[in-house]
Amino acid sequence: KRGDALERLAEVDTVVFDKTGTLTTGEPKLIYYPDLETLGLAVALAQVSSHPYSKAISRAAKAAGVVPPHVEDIRELPGRGVEAQLQGKTLRLGAGAWLGAEKWGGASTWLQVGDDAPRCFSFEETLRPGAAELVNGLRTSGLTLKILSGDDERPTKEIASSLQITDVHSGLRPQDKAEKLA
Repeated sequence: KRGDALERLAEVDTVVFDKTGTLTTGEPKLIYYPDLETLGLAVALAQVSSHPYSKAISRAAKAAGVVPPHVEDIRELPGRGVEAQLQGKTLRLGAGAWLGAEKWGGASTWLQVGDDAPRCFSFEETLRPGAAELVNGLRTSGLTLKILSGDDERPTKEIASSLQITDVHSGLRPQDKAEKLA
C-alpha cells in the first residue's frame, strides 16, 4: 500500500517460501489411513481445523460416507494440531513430533487415542502449476531461495529438491518461522 514498496523491491536479495499452498497446490490428497473407524475419529478433530491435511481428511471421510463421533472440549493448538475429549479419552490429531510418533517417510499427520500408539495418515502433494518456472526465474535473477516449512523433513526436501532449492528448514512452528525471518 505504500508508494515506496515497488522501489524497495530492488533491494530484495532473498525469497523465502512456505511449502504447502505456496509451492504446492495446498490441496494434499489422503492416500493412506488405518481403517474407517480411525478415519472417523480423525475427521471429528479435522473438521474444526483449516490445515490442508485436515481438509484432506475431511474430504476423504465425506467421500467414504464416514460420520464422525461427537467430541467435546475441542481446541486447536497452533503448530501442533487439534485436541478433544471422547468418552473420557483424549484424542489428538497433528504433528508426529507432538505425539511422539516414529518418523514416517512422507507427508503425514497422526492420530492418538488416549495413551495408544499414534496412527499415521499419509498424504500426497502436488507442485503448484508455474512454481518451477517462478523459482527458476527468481534464481536466474540472482536471488537466494529458501524454504521454511512446518511439515516433516522428507516431504519438504522432496519438493525443495524438485525445485533445486537447497536452503531448507522443516518441522517449524509458526513462531519458529517468524524467528528465522527476523
